[in-house]
Amino acid sequence: MRILFVDLNNIIHLCRTPNLDSSVINGGWGSVQQFYIILNSYLKKFQPDSVVIADDGYSRWRREKYPNYKKNRIKSPDQIEPIMLEYERNAKEIKKSLHLFPFHYLKCNNLEADDLIYLGVKNSLETDEKIVLSGDYDLTQVLKFANTIQFHPIKKINLPIPEYDIVRYKCLVGDSSDNIKGIHLIGPVKAKKILVSSKTFNEWYQNLDSDNQELYQKMKDIIDLERIPEEYINEYNHMINEEQKKRIVYDENAILDYCEEKNINRFNIQIHRKLYQNLN
Repeated sequence: MRILFVDLNNIIHLCRTPNLDSSVINGGWGSVQQFYIILNSYLKKFQPDSVVIADDGYSRWRREKYPNYKKNRIKSPDQIEPIMLEYERNAKEIKKSLHLFPFHYLKCNNLEADDLIYLGVKNSLETDEKIVLSGDYDLTQVLKFANTIQFHPIKKINLPIPEYDIVRYKCLVGDSSDNIKGIHLIGPVKAKKILVSSKTFNEWYQNLDSDNQELYQKMKDIIDLERIPEEYINEYNHMINEEQKKRIVYDENAILDYCEEKNINRFNIQIHRKLYQNLN
């Protein structure tokens, strides 16, 4: 079986319209149209037997470990530009519309899309072909699993297995997109020198003061996808069990009506028909 795992918000971010005028020209649903055009192009490219759409939960446990986690993304309403409000309206519409299509839409309160995709890939059969559609380099952690690729939708390439331990690297240099600062005075060049071998890393780590060792371990807890707390893995497993019991209702006319309503062009209904047949 070939399974396509889609990092939903990562793809939605590619669909932002450049300005309000272009969104109005597209009936106010420019990002919705772009999302389904992009998704359909990858369904055609990869021809999956199953599609898993992973959405972000809140991940409270990461914020408890590291209080500044993603705080840079929190803005008051008066700080949000009108084009971003329009984008958020489109994003909500995309998520609301996914039930029309023969996809597995997954969302857990305490897990992010990265967590859901990692657990999904990890729990798949070794013989399954796993394709992860995301530009998030944290997700290169999945590449250690057999028959797995990660396709970067902007660079249009399969991401290579990093030449260094990606978890250790992120703990050293931090991740500005998640508001993780990293270890003081460690940049990309120095980090790669430290990560040349386990010996050089261990020597560096042993020379760290206790505060920085504690900081490093906190960062590892939130970055390393193998460290998802057991209670949230159980939450994931329960969600998957419930998802497997569901009977996905497929109404082709409803899909075509939705595409006409939102002016979604270049839509290949045959791909969705095949996906539904695979689910049954």
